[in-house]
Amino acid sequence: MIWAEVAARMSPMDGCAWFLTFSGAVTTAVVVAPFLPVLMCLLAAIRRLRGRAPGAALRTAVLDVGLIYATVVPIWLTMVPGGHPGLVVHPWTDIPTMPHDALLGNLLLLAGIGFFVPMRFRLMSSVTLTTLLAMAISCAIETCQYVLPIGRVASIDDVILNTSGAAVAAILAVPWWARRPWARSVPAHVFLPSV
Repeated sequence: MIWAEVAARMSPMDGCAWFLTFSGAVTTAVVVAPFLPVLMCLLAAIRRLRGRAPGAALRTAVLDVGLIYATVVPIWLTMVPGGHPGLVVHPWTDIPTMPHDALLGNLLLLAGIGFFVPMRFRLMSSVTLTTLLAMAISCAIETCQYVLPIGRVASIDDVILNTSGAAVAAILAVPWWARRPWARSVPAHVFLPSV
């Protein structure tokens, strides 16, 4: 039974059906957003009580909450049931006909991962590694959209756009993570891929 059928069979009073819609996901994300700073401060306070330096506690709290929010919400949106399932394996097939909002959405889908991951995780402080991670996550999302009976179209163009958006976000984040003390010991070629 696909998720759309599950949502259709639920009574209008059942709130779970609403969460399986695009409007439900977006509304929930907007309602939760104002509480993120409170969560960041609470997490930072807990880390300070555990002996972390105030600056490090706040920085990691902001990065952790930002990374989770910027990852969970977009992935939730990709799993909202669609209309007609399909598979597009030829690159550059969908992009020319894609609506502007879908194009922008695909570019921004994994931008949070591209921006926050290199700043939060020392081993991922590389545009190349972050881009490869985003590509793997995008491939996993498209595989789920194809395998799960949710009526979504899995497209290689989505992988291209998701990965490109994450790569641009990782490049934009370089000024923040390249200044970290541990980043100074990393060779320059790790930051940006060779051309």
